[in-house]
Amino acid sequence: MYNLLSLVIGAVVAIMIAINGQLTSAYDLFVSAAIIHVIGTVFSLIVCLCRHQKILVKAEAPWMYLGGAIGVFTTFGNNLSYGRISMTSIVALVLFGQTVISLLIDSFGLMGMEKHPFKKTSVIGLVFALAGMLVMLQPSGGGSNAGAAMAVAASFVTGIFLVLARTVNGRLAEQAGALTGSFINHLVGLPITVFIMLFARHGVDASFTVLPVHSWWIYCGGMLGVLTVFLYNVVVPKVASFRLTILTFVAQVFTSLVLDVLFGNGYSKVTLIGGALVAAGMLVNMILDAMQAKQSEQ
Repeated sequence: MYNLLSLVIGAVVAIMIAINGQLTSAYDLFVSAAIIHVIGTVFSLIVCLCRHQKILVKAEAPWMYLGGAIGVFTTFGNNLSYGRISMTSIVALVLFGQTVISLLIDSFGLMGMEKHPFKKTSVIGLVFALAGMLVMLQPSGGGSNAGAAMAVAASFVTGIFLVLARTVNGRLAEQAGALTGSFINHLVGLPITVFIMLFARHGVDASFTVLPVHSWWIYCGGMLGVLTVFLYNVVVPKVASFRLTILTFVAQVFTSLVLDVLFGNGYSKVTLIGGALVAAGMLVNMILDAMQAKQSEQ
């Protein structure tokens, strides 16, 4: 069940990114990020009130409230890389960052998470994942070496932050509940996002035009963000971080490819091959794990 939910998260994230991309093209990166957080905060608050959930809770450690703050910087992280290296390279480097921190969390039980020692069978999945990343790494076709190096570092760190944010939120959700944890995540991220918007734009620029009613769907990314954090809060305590990273990545890649084809944007063969390699490794791992579990029962 939780493996299936992990795949659902990846699909939802892909759809959310596509919707948020449309919002960003209508406004800009900073204004759209603020809009997404406002909508997400209001939506999660309404859902909490309707389901009679607690709005605020006291966590056992202050750092458990930081998931929303960490998540804000993942929103802006890829912007530093865009145009300096290829999109497939960004995807690969983000996955690499996620893989590294996920393996560390699993191996050492960081942030109070359950330990999942690295299995010999996991080597297969890791090798396939690394092969997929190498396939997706491509030169940008332009830009300075310094700019490309900064983009590589930014994408890698973004992957690390993604895993840290979901792990911190998952730990908070164990005490607050998945829904309340999603609300707190957006509530914490909102003022930071607004501050960054005001600082980056040197004040609010009211010159943009609000899109007509028929484009209402581009404002739904914040609601999907609430759903994503909620699902992560449910799954994180139940699935090893490395497996969760791979499952969500595979679902996100293939959902994005389907969306590109549906909207006539074509698709990247490199991303398809890289995603297929990662998926193949995950499938082999799951089969071997199932065989080992069956043998141990006999």
